[in-house]
Amino acid sequence: MVAGYGSYDYQVSNKNPDLGFNLFYKISYPSVKADFIYQTDKHKFSFGAQGTYYGFEPGTFKPVNPSAGLDYVEIEKQQSIEGALFASDNFSISEKLNVEGGVRLSAFRSFGPGSVNIYKPGLPIEVSNYDSTKSYKSGENIKTYHGLEPRFSIRYSLTPNSSIKMGYNRIYQYLHLVTNTTAVTPVDIWQPSGYYFKPQMADQYSIGYFRNLKKGQYDFFVESYYKSINNILDFKDGATLILNKHIETDLLQGKGTAYGIETQLSKVTGRLNGSVSYAYSRSLRTIAGPSSSESINNGKTYPSNFDQPHAVNLSWKYAISRRYFFTGGFTYRTGRPITLPLSGYTTDGLYVTNFSERNAYRIQDYHRLDLAIVLEGDTFKRKRRFQGTWTFSIYNVYGRKNPYTVFFKGAPGSTLIPYQLAILGSVLPSLSYSVKF
Repeated sequence: MVAGYGSYDYQVSNKNPDLGFNLFYKISYPSVKADFIYQTDKHKFSFGAQGTYYGFEPGTFKPVNPSAGLDYVEIEKQQSIEGALFASDNFSISEKLNVEGGVRLSAFRSFGPGSVNIYKPGLPIEVSNYDSTKSYKSGENIKTYHGLEPRFSIRYSLTPNSSIKMGYNRIYQYLHLVTNTTAVTPVDIWQPSGYYFKPQMADQYSIGYFRNLKKGQYDFFVESYYKSINNILDFKDGATLILNKHIETDLLQGKGTAYGIETQLSKVTGRLNGSVSYAYSRSLRTIAGPSSSESINNGKTYPSNFDQPHAVNLSWKYAISRRYFFTGGFTYRTGRPITLPLSGYTTDGLYVTNFSERNAYRIQDYHRLDLAIVLEGDTFKRKRRFQGTWTFSIYNVYGRKNPYTVFFKGAPGSTLIPYQLAILGSVLPSLSYSVKF
């Protein structure tokens, strides 16, 4: 049995003495999980249960100077609980054919205290169509979802050194990640399934070929996958994601697809170990509602914020001597999609910006080189009670300023100047010492 506690939070601050503020967001999720294994000559049974409680603090805005005219804002807290029962069996039908099948029954419940905004029936969910508020007492059920998640995989050995693997699995995801890549700061929100938002449901299919080469010196594989997703969540154009008391009016659900192919060659023996891999993958979304206000990108398919078609990774470890190693890694991937302002105009004294289609452009491609020298402890001393390892590393060797996003500054009606935001853009040397008992 395993019990744990996790949390995710961020704080955005403005230290201006007159207009300063603190913005706080947090999720806490204590969990417990129990796993059991029962094995016979031909079968390996696994079963268990797990549960997680989610406490959401969706946003608190606190002005630094109470006399500045800024209002204190606190979005209502939310509570949810997720549980699951699961079981699987792994067995061999023959020397060449291995099968694993399983099922997971999951459930998710949002409960009070809390309130839900109700909108006029038959009309789009918009602030202008707000009708009333429905309140729920402490512990009262707001919305419950459940789903059956089957999975199945087979491995067929073509030769002693090669095999084919195929698999299918269904997954329910009850928390939705909403990311705005055009924001000045990389701020994400997690939106739980509830009164207005159904859980995501994904069906994934995969097939791969695996092979050992040159008497086990090398491993090679190529694998492809296809995933279809229902009830994926994304924000409307111009949406307010932070401190929004009507967040359901700025979020829409639709369909998503993801597919790709990945290949990797690894050297696992000898003085030089390492791997090189390449992946081509796409992540697309389509959100087409009954009206333009309930659609994104006019109902046309667009790349998601995570769509990065090309990715290359190279890593190595070279034994200079019995205790000294030279290691490193290089990574490259296509830049993330973004939506850019293209033009603007003034009407009735208000400046209106025209944006491109959703995620029609991309930031610069990402690439980075890391190097390290490792000095391992002398493992050949029998009476040694621990092993210490020194590591001197250089992160981002050539100081690449990989942009996270692009944002624009400028007064309404004037030329907008683009700026790139890089989370880390410097060469970062470090020295560490670790101990293993």
